[in-house]
Amino acid sequence: MPQYYIKEKLLPCIYYELANYYHEASKGSIEQEPLLKGQLTEINKKSENIEVRYYALGEINKETFEKFHNKYLDKRYKVNKLLQDCVVSISTLNESINETVLFSCKINQVWDSSEIGVKDLLQKLIFPEGILFDRRKEAFRSIKTNFIFQLIER
Repeated sequence: MPQYYIKEKLLPCIYYELANYYHEASKGSIEQEPLLKGQLTEINKKSENIEVRYYALGEINKETFEKFHNKYLDKRYKVNKLLQDCVVSISTLNESINETVLFSCKINQVWDSSEIGVKDLLQKLIFPEGILFDRRKEAFRSIKTNFIFQLIER
């Protein structure tokens, strides 16, 4: 049975691997962020332009203004939502990795001192696809282990 705890001398390696994994997994989002910011700038310019044409210059009627204004609001909302998914904050990342590693360091104590409900949650965290019992070998096996715990096991 694998052991899912971290030896203190391996902490720097674990931090390094988790940060690399996160950066690799979010590379597409990082590359998409400047494009989305450009789209947002363009949408804001168009929205401002239509407001000037309606309120200040009176060049367009109310129906046309509302049609385009609502269209730009909808586009702005969608782009902002995509941008929120792209935001990569190094301070938040470091904090999250630190919490993950600290939790992993004491997972055995958490398991030993927890009620069945918490143990069930821990089991689902470590083995997201569940644990199976092999009757022939009379042993438990898992289909998939959470990446972080695979790293710890290695």
